[in-house]
Order: sequence, then C-alpha cells, then structure tokens
Amino acid sequence: MANNNLNINRKLENPAMRELLAKRKGLDPAKNDDVKEVMGRLINEIVMNARFLTVVSFDKKPLLADDGTVDLQDDTNINFTMLNNTNNEHFFPVFSENAELEKWENAKVENTVQVTFDNIAAMVVSNKNCGGFVINPFSDNMTISREITVKWLEKKQMMVKGHAQHVISPDSKYEFHSLNPYPMLLSNKLCETAKSLPINKMWLRGITLEGSDGYLLAVDFTGDRMETFTQLGNSARQFLGDKSLHMIDCKEQFGKIATENNIPIYSKD
Repeated sequence: MANNNLNINRKLENPAMRELLAKRKGLDPAKNDDVKEVMGRLINEIVMNARFLTVVSFDKKPLLADDGTVDLQDDTNINFTMLNNTNNEHFFPVFSENAELEKWENAKVENTVQVTFDNIAAMVVSNKNCGGFVINPFSDNMTISREITVKWLEKKQMMVKGHAQHVISPDSKYEFHSLNPYPMLLSNKLCETAKSLPINKMWLRGITLEGSDGYLLAVDFTGDRMETFTQLGNSARQFLGDKSLHMIDCKEQFGKIATENNIPIYSKD
C-alpha cells in the first residue's frame, strides 16, 4: 500500500467553523465593525486551521489496513469532484463536516478525503479552468473566487514564511515598475544570502500584481526550489515593510518575461 495522509472516508466535525458560519448568517450588513470582526475570524479559521471534506474518486479501490484505516494502493490516481455555477464556471466544493456533505441530495458519494486550505489553493491555482472553491454549497454557499484564494494564500505565506510563492503567469494582471527609491538594504541582503546557496543569478524588479505593489525576485538556481526560496525569503523579511516578495524561477515562462533585457542584481561569476 502507498502511505498517505489524506484521511480517507473519515468523519469530520468543525465546531469552530460551524459557529463562525452561523454568525456570518446572522450578520447585519449595516454593522461594519461586526462584519469585519466575524469575517476576519472566519477567514483566519479557513486559512490557518480548518480541514474540509472533498468528494473524490479513485481509479484503484482503496484498501482497508490492519489498523482499520483506509489506504491507497500504489500509483492510485485521485479525481476531485467539481461543480458548475449558472455561468458554467467550475468550482471545487468543500464541506466543513459530514453533516454538510449529507445535504448534497441525490449525490453518489463513494469516497472523501480531508484537505486544508493549502491543499485547496494548490488545486485552484494549478487548474486554469477553476474559478475557485465553495464552502458548504448546499447551505452556507460561501464562494471564494480564484483571485481571493490566491490573495489569501499569499497573505498566509507572508505571515508564516515572510515571502509568497504562488503561480504567476502572463495571464495575471501585472505591471512592472521602477524601484524608486531603490531598496538597497533588501538587494544587499538577498545577494549576501545567495552566496551561500546554489544560485547563479538573480533579478529584482518592482511589480504591481493583481493590484498589490511588491517585489519580484527571479532566480536562476540549481538544487531544491523550496529550500532556496525559503532561505531567500527569510533573509528578506525584515526589509520588506508592507510589500510582498514574489519569487519565481527565471526559466519559467513568466521568469523569462521578467528578466528579458534586465541586468541581474547578483551573478555568481
């Protein structure tokens, strides 16, 4: 059997989510402070803590392990169920607990897996045809668009790691701008950190991405992406202020666009 941490077909309860979703229903839109307080707590619970049920199908039947847990066979493919709205947009439906999933009438639910916000965001970002995800579509119907999902993911990464690593493509709404004043302390720290990493070159640019102003660091590197970007992000954190640092591989399509006709801030040679 393949080891996995998917929590297949396990019951899920989310009392914190249940309470916050109930408060959301009872909000008076005219009371701005109450709306901000409840929605802030709800978003934090979704992004930082909660687990959700998703409906899936497997091309190989899961097996029952000796300890009573359900496990996947090797090389099992997982397909996640999606829903369409009235505009024929595709969304991942997720459920805060089993009681919510049971409200899906006439649905054939054979298997479920538990996912976190990070799992959901990865699925949304990697599927260009996905418009986002919806929490409890048959009761609360809390729809989170693709754009909002990316923003929440970026904010979480900034809080936890000090930098953001989400997919940037030429289809994203972006605009490069000059770094004025030039962030010399940030640039120097990034170059200092790069000396101890398998980095060949780096380019630093100003970018307004989806309406938010920040920095874009394109990196030519070898070795582990996560380790390299994490060390760069950690070293840059104290010099970012209220801006985001987006990091990309210069060999990716957007990386090639960002580095074309621009001078690197760091070169190993």
